[in-house]
Amino acid sequence: MENSISTRVIIKVCVTDIPGKPLRRHTTLGEIFCREMLDRDFNPQPNQSGYDGVTIPNGFDSDQPVKRWFIYDFNVQTTLNREEVIKLPHRVFFAERRDTKW
Repeated sequence: MENSISTRVIIKVCVTDIPGKPLRRHTTLGEIFCREMLDRDFNPQPNQSGYDGVTIPNGFDSDQPVKRWFIYDFNVQTTLNREEVIKLPHRVFFAERRDTKW
């Protein structure tokens, strides 16, 4: 996956597989994905070169092993409208952690 092209990535994961604090899971998962798949840091802060947006699902902070879809828009310049999102390349991943490996 090209790490400089604007892309929508949808990741289905069991929320309790995401390490760390429950209220930080969306950021932690973004950091893991960027490190493992894009070989770069997660960039959630808007700036002139673009940023990585995330849509946080309900129940992301559950203490139960529920599965949720996290939606990331990587390398975007601004909030996207419906037509702009449709034009983005989309990638879907099913993530699972076994011990410390994804």
